[in-house]
Amino acid sequence: MNNTIAAALLLSLGLLFSSAAGDASGEMETTYVPGVHVCDGVEFDKTLSGDLSRQLESGNYYLTGDCIVRNHVMITGEVSICLNGYKIDVHNARTLHVGRGGVLSIYDCSGEGLVGFTGGTDHNHPVTVDAGGTFNLHGGWLYAKNGSNAINSKGTVNIYGGLVESCDPGYCVVRNESELNLYGGTLRGYLGVSQRGRAVMHICGESFVIDTVKNAVQYVSRDRPLYIDTPDYLWRTDPEGEFVSSAEQPYVYADRTAYLEFAFPASADNPAGEGAPSGE
Repeated sequence: MNNTIAAALLLSLGLLFSSAAGDASGEMETTYVPGVHVCDGVEFDKTLSGDLSRQLESGNYYLTGDCIVRNHVMITGEVSICLNGYKIDVHNARTLHVGRGGVLSIYDCSGEGLVGFTGGTDHNHPVTVDAGGTFNLHGGWLYAKNGSNAINSKGTVNIYGGLVESCDPGYCVVRNESELNLYGGTLRGYLGVSQRGRAVMHICGESFVIDTVKNAVQYVSRDRPLYIDTPDYLWRTDPEGEFVSSAEQPYVYADRTAYLEFAFPASADNPAGEGAPSGE
């Protein structure tokens, strides 16, 4: 047997015993793929930086530098973006525009990422969603200023985390004309959600915050209901009124512009369930 064949046999035997030992211990090796960015268990394999314009093709992108939206950016496929701590400058009435059938999901693994206003005097609309489109926010900061709503939607909006903010009086954080599902995150501004058309809103999680100067949810009626899917959550429509349990009444109909205050569910540490969430 020559030296080359002997070496190959020894290498094969070594790999065989190593594999068997690994299987016996139940341990698995973690493989890191060069060039792939991971956030919240999602792999992002395409990079973005510089100017964004016209259309963004389907794919998972992560920012490697700040971006500027030069024209409306249309999204008609499935697009996921990890802000990765960078900014997408959306100004001069331009927007990330989710069309019918499109899905846009925003992530941010650093907690410093921003979509929206970065300076100047013009107004901006960070995200617009058409009927049949879907927007998912998992992290990051959507920030509207100078006469703008942070999210204008005729489609479906799911907020799982992050901060959505609009700071001008008369403008809302989310203008909802179809379906808004609030699982978590923070809505902050002068007005929280403005229910328009035949909009429906669901509060699905216990970790959300609606921190507003005026109304948490505006225009709540039988045509524009708000459902509280989290069991035993507390709410009231009158600042001087009693809190109502969602276990007793899992929806809000006010037939008017409604002041709404939400409180934490009752627990061992908080038996009365009092104390509305704040933005702090």
